[in-house]
Amino acid sequence: GGAHRVTTPILTATAATGITLNTTVGSVTGDVTGTGALTLVEDDAITLTLLTTNDGLISINAAGTITATLVDSSNTGGGANDITLVTTNGSVELGAVNAGTNDAVVTATDAISDVLAGETANLVANIATLSAATGIGHADDLDVAVSSLDAQNNGATGDIEITQLSAGGLLTITRLIQNSAAGTGSISVVTEDNPVTVNTTGVAAMGSGDVTLISGGAGQNVDIYADISSTSGGIEITASGAIDQDADISSNEGFVDVTAQGGSIAMLVTRSTTSTSGNIRYQASVNITTQTITSTAGGNITVIAADTVNQQSNLSTV
Repeated sequence: GGAHRVTTPILTATAATGITLNTTVGSVTGDVTGTGALTLVEDDAITLTLLTTNDGLISINAAGTITATLVDSSNTGGGANDITLVTTNGSVELGAVNAGTNDAVVTATDAISDVLAGETANLVANIATLSAATGIGHADDLDVAVSSLDAQNNGATGDIEITQLSAGGLLTITRLIQNSAAGTGSISVVTEDNPVTVNTTGVAAMGSGDVTLISGGAGQNVDIYADISSTSGGIEITASGAIDQDADISSNEGFVDVTAQGGSIAMLVTRSTTSTSGNIRYQASVNITTQTITSTAGGNITVIAADTVNQQSNLSTV
């Protein structure tokens, strides 16, 4: 049969082959012990006290704030047992959400926030797709262990602040965007001890927010294969290892600071770094190979290498 509505303050549901319910509940504990999905459509706010599947996806759609205390579909991987948390009116508060090697989608009309007291993972997934309107990890950074990150903030306020935990390994950023041209939100992604790759759509702050990308730890590289930009904010890219720049970096008004603390910086042919009026600095603990670097309104350009600077195109302040 179809989905049935359950109305109760506290719901506990267990089934062998799946749970599909329309709900009006305050909180829910649910477990699918065999093979099957756990799907809830809630007409208000809901607290997910404990949701688990043995071999099945978890999908929650709510018309109010979702508080995901513990949600876990990680027992069986392979990409079929994704976790989807979507609210059409409110925030998504992440406690511990674990999709394992499956994907996770989190969508909020307000914020996506961290409600854990400690610095353990709010989200574990293969591909994490996050969308909000008033920030992602704004008040307290989201701690994640994901292979691939796609995050957008679509409103005029709220930062994107995400920390990749060491257990997550290489972090590939496919899209990281503050979408509002009137927005003040910044972007900050830091890894504990992991390399970073930027590809596909790249990183952009469409408003006045800054962009910060940091690969922490020791010897962790940053590889840039898609453009990084801010309309009027600054850009900081810091690697504990080396930096390969095979895309453009630009800010209309802000500074650009690119630092390789444990290796060289290599700008590939035809790539450029520009700022309309801000200062630009490249600094590396080994060598730097530059292409076109331009501050069009006369900002300062500084290139510092412990060994060799190989200038293959123009450095220009005009």
